[in-house]
Amino acid sequence: MADNKKYYYIKLQENFFEREEILMLESIENGHMYSNILLKLYLKSLKNEGKLMFNNIIPYTPEILSKVIRVNKDTMVVALKLFQDFGLIEVLDNGAIYMSNIQNFIGKSSTEADRKRSYRKQIEDEKGQMSGLLSLKCPDISPPEKEIEKEIELEIEKKHIEQQVAHVWNRYPLKKGKAAAIKKIPKLIEQYSYEQLIRCIERYELGLQKETWRKPQNGSTFFNSGYVDYLDENYQEGVRANGNGYTGTNTENSEPLRDEFEEYAKRHGIQ
Repeated sequence: MADNKKYYYIKLQENFFEREEILMLESIENGHMYSNILLKLYLKSLKNEGKLMFNNIIPYTPEILSKVIRVNKDTMVVALKLFQDFGLIEVLDNGAIYMSNIQNFIGKSSTEADRKRSYRKQIEDEKGQMSGLLSLKCPDISPPEKEIEKEIELEIEKKHIEQQVAHVWNRYPLKKGKAAAIKKIPKLIEQYSYEQLIRCIERYELGLQKETWRKPQNGSTFFNSGYVDYLDENYQEGVRANGNGYTGTNTENSEPLRDEFEEYAKRHGIQ
């Protein structure tokens, strides 16, 4: 280190949790958990002046950090994305993570301005070195931070889909045939949207209550083909469909049609 000192503690001002970026972080769902993770990363980076990289050679991946910080991988992936968005960390092309404001918290009062300038210069120098290396590579290859960003987005999207699938299944009233239904639901969400699937279930429940010819369906049956009757393009309240178009009406409206047919048959001698 520049001043030949090792810093193993941080000092926080009394308004640390009133800073705008911390307030924004804690305002989101599970925000207090993320602020706790942030403090642990500050402490973890102290021995290397705010840089998260093992032995200054091997970058900490989200998987490794999740084990070190003792949270699950998905939580760590989301936390790192949030910290980067709020300017709390910088992720370089070589995977190194710098804690952006660490020099404000290191327990040292003398040479503080010099230490901050040195820290900033260290980051900029390393960025310059990585930029030089990347310029020698094929321009079609995405830089590492772009790949990390894609992985984070995919992880978040995967989690979102899983939550939607779970909600759709929990919303369906007859809890039978779960294994087959859970496999089918993601494809239906992609094809028709989560919102329309929820409407299908609501219409199905309404039909069970009002129309005696409708029969309860197992989840595997409903999400395989039964949902088709209840799609926006097919559904009419009180009308029975077979998946390829409407084939009749409910029992309350069928009597006039039967009488009309019988009268027609008599007139034309049809037995």
